Amino acid sequence: MQSAEANLAIRKTREVNMMKEKLKVGVFGGGRGLTMMNVLLDHPDARLVAVCDKYQPSLDKVSQMAKEKNADMATYTNFDDFIRHDMDAVVLANYAHEHALYAVKCLDAGKHVLSEVLPCGTIAQGVALIEAVEKSGLVYAYAENYCYMQHNFEMWYRIKHGDIGDICYAEGEYVHDCTAITPAITYGDPAHWRNKMSANFYCTHSLGPMLMSIGHRPVRVVGYELPDFGRSGTLPIFKGAGGLQMVTLDNGAVCRGLHGNLRREGARNYNYLYYGDSGMMESGRFDNSPLVNVYHEGEKYCEGIPGRCPPAASPAVPGLGLPQGPEGPSSLWSSRPGRCSHPPLFLPLLLRCRYPPEWHTG
Repeated sequence: MQSAEANLAIRKTREVNMMKEKLKVGVFGGGRGLTMMNVLLDHPDARLVAVCDKYQPSLDKVSQMAKEKNADMATYTNFDDFIRHDMDAVVLANYAHEHALYAVKCLDAGKHVLSEVLPCGTIAQGVALIEAVEKSGLVYAYAENYCYMQHNFEMWYRIKHGDIGDICYAEGEYVHDCTAITPAITYGDPAHWRNKMSANFYCTHSLGPMLMSIGHRPVRVVGYELPDFGRSGTLPIFKGAGGLQMVTLDNGAVCRGLHGNLRREGARNYNYLYYGDSGMMESGRFDNSPLVNVYHEGEKYCEGIPGRCPPAASPAVPGLGLPQGPEGPSSLWSSRPGRCSHPPLFLPLLLRCRYPPEWHTG
């Protein structure tokens, strides 16, 4: 096993070499990976060089996309052939319950990894993944895109600046009723992972932004699976209607995460709420805007100033994870709410591979 010093030297050499040319990236998963493929085909710092999927029609579609962009891209139906392609990093967009298994294979093959949700399906997979990352000295980034949505980025920024003080309680919700589209997204397969996984597993859209914003580690988790009461009918869904997690952090704060096939049509299905020792902050639940509701308490108890705040064009803070663009972090955002000029799924990998260590979050 190589020493930590040797791994660090190898990583620095790779980073210097990658800065001289575009990052060569492959995508494993031709369906879920389409978003990343579109990003890579137009990205200034990276290019799409290979795609792997067992479904040939998906590969045909991707090949046509690459042809229209004059991109030199290979396609594979076999992962073992794909992983031998000349590339620096792999985006894992395959079946969610298999991400950790293939992340380990990619790291062992010398490839950086950007993993779609979920990171792992069992504690054993999580341990194997951590050990593979530490052994390789490579970058593993988790593509929890909800952390980078416009209102979540604004809430993160305000919490880091102490706008509402130290957080003692937070709530996050990702309520996405997939009942109507279940036959399509499971390809009619009763054994598909979406039908069989615990309702608590798909939890990082709700928990991820809270953990990123608060910045403390979970030390205790209690999960509940909510009853379906037969709402799924004859569909082969073998899980509860939703998952609920109560998470205690190392500073004593508590977070509540909620997600699943609950009934919430006609309103935004992802919402976040924070209570601090000097105020509170909540995203807009029904207007689908990036505005954030903020309450600052004044010098007297129970007297303060409420307001609805748009995302601010504030300069980046050294050490908090995002590089400063020409006009601050706001220059990263396009005019479309919740979307980035170069979508944030790719930011974790690029930040760690291309920018100085002082710009990294960890």
